Amino acid sequence: VRVTDQGPGIPPELRQKAFERFFQGSRGDTREFEGLGVGLTLAKTLLEKLGGSLQLLDVPRGSAVEMRLPVATPGVF
Repeated sequence: VRVTDQGPGIPPELRQKAFERFFQGSRGDTREFEGLGVGLTLAKTLLEKLGGSLQLLDVPRGSAVEMRLPVATPGVF
């Protein structure tokens, strides 16, 4: 599954840090966007626990996240 947006994006040099808990691209009183900086961390952790992965993709504008999960084996839960 890929999710894209048209927001400010995440610069390539900050993409690894974007998965750190509480990381936010902008700081201080002049922040343009709200958030706690835990969304990508939680999503990546959950996907990895399920045998999947999450990565940020290089796109010309905004951000793109690709989520992968393994195919389920019938009868195995």
